[in-house]
Amino acid sequence: MLQYAMTSVLAPPAPKSLAEFRSDPIAFLRRLSREGGDMAHFLMARRRFVLVSHPDAIREVLVTRQSSFVKGPGLLRAEPLLGGGLLTSDGADHRRQRRQLQPTFSPANLDKYLAVMGELAGAMRDEWGDGETRDAHREMSRLTLEIAVRTLFGEGGVAGCPHFAGDNIGDAITDAIFTRFGKLTNEQAPPEKSADRQSPSAVLESAVDRLLQRHAAEDDTLLALLFQDTGRTPEVQDAERRDQAMTFLIAGHESVSVALSWAWFLLSRHPEAEERFHREIDGWDGEDLPALAVTRAVIAETMRLYPPAWMMSREAREPVTIGGEMVEAGTIAVVAPCVTHHDARFFPAPEAFCPERWLAAQTWPRFAYFPFGAGARKCIGDEFAWREMTLLMATLGREWRLRPEPGAPTPDPQPIVTLRPRGGMPMRLTRRRFNWTPTSS
Repeated sequence: MLQYAMTSVLAPPAPKSLAEFRSDPIAFLRRLSREGGDMAHFLMARRRFVLVSHPDAIREVLVTRQSSFVKGPGLLRAEPLLGGGLLTSDGADHRRQRRQLQPTFSPANLDKYLAVMGELAGAMRDEWGDGETRDAHREMSRLTLEIAVRTLFGEGGVAGCPHFAGDNIGDAITDAIFTRFGKLTNEQAPPEKSADRQSPSAVLESAVDRLLQRHAAEDDTLLALLFQDTGRTPEVQDAERRDQAMTFLIAGHESVSVALSWAWFLLSRHPEAEERFHREIDGWDGEDLPALAVTRAVIAETMRLYPPAWMMSREAREPVTIGGEMVEAGTIAVVAPCVTHHDARFFPAPEAFCPERWLAAQTWPRFAYFPFGAGARKCIGDEFAWREMTLLMATLGREWRLRPEPGAPTPDPQPIVTLRPRGGMPMRLTRRRFNWTPTSS
């Protein structure tokens, strides 16, 4: 078994660390890792931090010593928007919610939603026009938001609720994210569509309330499965349902839409990988997702290079040993996929887009790659997301090739909650031709 030595030295003084972080947080974290090693201690805004970059130490923070930590400041900032749902709850309440929700995401339940995903992806495929230029990120966000609404609330989806007309809800989610997190990294929200629009939180809360009322009687939805036999009072259950709906609506589409956007871009810049992807999906029977190994490898490599959840944090609730070092209570432990995913010790040629590395026997440590987190706070919908991304890429990629506009600059990742492409991702659509006959049922 390969061994990877852990390094630890004192990080150099960084009196302007907050300003440096806000200016370019990813560059800041990567500099700290280079100069401070696998346990890079630093001060920022009068608080103690440690950037934990080695897989063994990451495992300690997220799994083996997770009971010594509570949620970090990022999740605290999300509470006013998401309430007390799974993402923002902590301690015994988080464990209770996790146990309650886990059966909802069983393979049998997830299979029910593949038809919805395929239907909506097919509608987008048929809506696109040859030679059009569309913002790939906005399109992926629109598609994954519709999937989130349909699987959460049932038939009708976005179109089934007038309050969700047009792109209102997508714009409200964008505004809410920037409102809560934009100041941390000096990011500015896109211009609002309407000067007299309600606050982002008010739009989202009103929309979720309307959808809950409209679809309360539907049985075959994620929300119905989430709250079977809870044994809790109706008032408490209603509040939890609202908080979970808000959490899954936002988190359930944000990371997936970002990952898909970067996947289309990377394929457009790497024709050999794109050709291999096309050969696989052109021979696909339309149903067997496990057969799409190349497609899944493209997605995995995309999330290595552009991890949607680029940074996670936990606060030490007590003194705890991590990476062989004592971490004091109150210290914020930061684990950053944007750092560890790019470590040449684990991923040769770390800046190269190489889906093939996922088709061979994997040699890197388990916690060198963690796009969905790990431990008790690992994304509960990670398998839902994998199936969704695989199906959407295969369905759209059979018909369409996406290309950046000639002369367009390389999109710049915008680190807020996820790594959105700053300013969107305009791409030209070109219709493909392939020989494929559906298998008769």
